[in-house]
Amino acid sequence: MVDENLTYITSDGFFKAYNFMGDAVDGGVSCFVEASGNQVNASYMNQRLKYDDNTRQYYVRPKNDSSDSFVLKWEYDSYGTLVQVYHGTSNTNLSIQSVASDLSFKTVIRNLKVADDDRAIQINLCN
Repeated sequence: MVDENLTYITSDGFFKAYNFMGDAVDGGVSCFVEASGNQVNASYMNQRLKYDDNTRQYYVRPKNDSSDSFVLKWEYDSYGTLVQVYHGTSNTNLSIQSVASDLSFKTVIRNLKVADDDRAIQINLCN
């Protein structure tokens, strides 16, 4: 089963997370809800991204957590192409594509630019 979730970075650098309710996991109507509670990426919702010039990584920390244990990081090459997405401390830097030990349950990352703003998401929010 696939649980579809969407992330969006606002023009002022805030992380937004949405859960698609019409997938096999949620079984609802074809609309999005802002991630909350224990939904995927809810702890990063409305957190501001930061950038590290040395590692060429954008990163965001979960709410109320100053440790590096659950930092999400995006690494880009010199052409601006997404190279890798990381989850964890800089010591482990586990690629989230390989975090799950069960190969039938894995995360797939797609780098899609869907729009310059989130209007398409906003008009498809569940009521």
